[in-house]
Amino acid sequence: MLMACRNTPRVQPALVATRFVQALNARDLDAMVADATLPFTFTTQMWESASDGSGFVLGAAEMKVADSPGALAGLLKDVVGRVRIEGTAPVISPPSQAELFRDPLEQEASWSGLELVVFLRGQEDVEHIAIVGVQAATGKIRAMYLN
Repeated sequence: MLMACRNTPRVQPALVATRFVQALNARDLDAMVADATLPFTFTTQMWESASDGSGFVLGAAEMKVADSPGALAGLLKDVVGRVRIEGTAPVISPPSQAELFRDPLEQEASWSGLELVVFLRGQEDVEHIAIVGVQAATGKIRAMYLN
């Protein structure tokens, strides 16, 4: 008896990440929770004036991890209440993963093995970005970074 092989379609991280960002902008907490997985890591990093006055540099990063469904819903509810992402389409030519992991994500093991999708949050004194980390095998969002 022959068994048929089924080809599982490959998850498209950019589509999953775009849906997540659109849900964030629409304040659709249920959709965000449905697209996320545990443990979920949310990192913010503010820009600050360089000590030599030459411009702006990234300051210390603040990381929060949700490791239960209740914690995930609470964390994403906070994000939905205060964050908007201007560019709802991924950046066409984002920095390489090596550049993204060098700074600001180099110390975060939570990004290991994720496909990174970069969005522009807006331009003020510096360009603000959002990075969404997608597990390729599951198509779920496991991490988000904002500066």
